[in-house]
Amino acid sequence: MTHKQIYSAFQACKKIYGTQEVHVQLIAKQLGVTASEIVEHIEANHTLFVTRMNNINSGYENKVLGNEYPGLLVSSVSSLVWLTTSSIIREGDDGGTIVLTPSAGTFNASTSVANWIVDAGTTGLTLASVNTATATKTLTFTGTAYSGKLKIACKAAGVSGTSNTDYIEIDIVERNMSAADYSLVESDLDALETTIGTYSGDNDIATDLAALESVVGTYSGGDDIATDLAALQALNVITTTTLNLSLTNGSPAALPVTHSHVIVTANPELNPGEIALPVSTGSGLKVTVIDAPSITTGIVFHPDSTDTINGKNDTFLVPNKSSVTLIDISEGEWLLI
Repeated sequence: MTHKQIYSAFQACKKIYGTQEVHVQLIAKQLGVTASEIVEHIEANHTLFVTRMNNINSGYENKVLGNEYPGLLVSSVSSLVWLTTSSIIREGDDGGTIVLTPSAGTFNASTSVANWIVDAGTTGLTLASVNTATATKTLTFTGTAYSGKLKIACKAAGVSGTSNTDYIEIDIVERNMSAADYSLVESDLDALETTIGTYSGDNDIATDLAALESVVGTYSGGDDIATDLAALQALNVITTTTLNLSLTNGSPAALPVTHSHVIVTANPELNPGEIALPVSTGSGLKVTVIDAPSITTGIVFHPDSTDTINGKNDTFLVPNKSSVTLIDISEGEWLLI
């Protein structure tokens, strides 16, 4: 609840009830809060209000309304400069910017963050910098944004006038999927289905993902749709690199795990080329190794430590002029096909 909200509610009450003095209960009614919250704000900012207490035994009688309710009556509320913004920071954002405009006057050109009062609450955000503009002011925040309310006010030293501005309350927007987002996800799924082939999925995104995962195997995806899609797409993107094994006699080269297809361009003159496999974790990693036509001595694959290739903890020789696909099918186990 901001001071501007109380000021606006007070002005509305005067028009609704036709009185110059407004009971705190009526102000609270306009704002949908308790009267005690209004009283707390008045006590914390007493210089901005003119009030009087109508005691229960005062005998005061309003000629229009009849006997008046006892309690705190407000006859004047001073207005403060308030701040407005159309900026949005969403839950999960890496920091963000808030552009503020004052209802009157201008900001000072100072870039001092000390001119600002920020109550970050549970948002996890920290004010890092302020620009030099005066008509509007851009505040840059760092930190990962979490759900909550960000409260900001400018001190008198940072804005024309003699007092601090009113607080502006900015809700960190919960990240939800819009209809457009769902449409993009469905398009991605359709493309994946075309690439992978027919499966027993349906029109439900969660079921589609589960079915797709069962077709392509285990992968290092996460629990959210975006991560799942990215991981599934990565499994079906063909990327190619070359590998020279001419110096690997006794010194195996590492398998290029960031590519789906590896073409071996050279081997030692009289011996097979050698490739060392990374630790198998069950990630679903799939790499195809292809011999160039000039290769005549084959390739030896070395498992890591106690890992196995096709069930054996031993090297695996692939004859020349062959292509093989290696799949990290489970922790400690490579499948070579």
